[in-house]
Amino acid sequence: MLHRRLGFLALAAMAALCLASASEARAAVIDFQYGTNLTPTPIAPLGVPHTSMSLHSVAPFPDPSAGPVGDASGVGTDIVVGSVTIKDISLPPHTYTDAYLKLITVDVAVKDDASGVIKDFVFMGTLSGTVKLTGGTSGQTNITFTEITAPITQVLGTNLYTVSFVNFQNPGIIPGTGGVTLAGNMTDHIVAQPVVPEPSTMALAGIGSLGLIGVAIRRRRRQA
Repeated sequence: MLHRRLGFLALAAMAALCLASASEARAAVIDFQYGTNLTPTPIAPLGVPHTSMSLHSVAPFPDPSAGPVGDASGVGTDIVVGSVTIKDISLPPHTYTDAYLKLITVDVAVKDDASGVIKDFVFMGTLSGTVKLTGGTSGQTNITFTEITAPITQVLGTNLYTVSFVNFQNPGIIPGTGGVTLAGNMTDHIVAQPVVPEPSTMALAGIGSLGLIGVAIRRRRRQA
């Protein structure tokens, strides 16, 4: 009877340890660094150009060892992967409407700090819309970004990273002759979790292992 009680206690202890280990792994901080490369740039509008669009990446790329730092554990975090500005390059009189339609590539290099592993998450999308200026003082910018790449998931070291597009902020208005708009930021979301079995799976595995050990011990006693 005493042996049975000890066996049950051992099983319970093993299950608790497995659950605790899995919970600690999931709650651990997962630090990363990143850099981006947005191409092509600059971008000309369709037809006669009165403006020019520029894409701005987040350095360093392709090795983000000194890039922005974040924690991707839990619900993850949003990261700015680039920005867009538009400059007026026209000559008086300043009345025009420029139309934009361009396929661009957003390459996000992510470094898992724990392992040092770096991998690229490459997204594609379309920048489109219009830029208007009337009389050199009144402008309107209506640029949108349409993501055509689904969220990307990759393993870096012992962590599973997922990067997805979140939002694009329309650049500000053209402030007049030779003016440059405020930057319109492009934002992605990055989340990571340890590549470990589910807590219930670990607990069952531990219980199963102890059960097999118990069976082996009983067989030896019967044979003795």
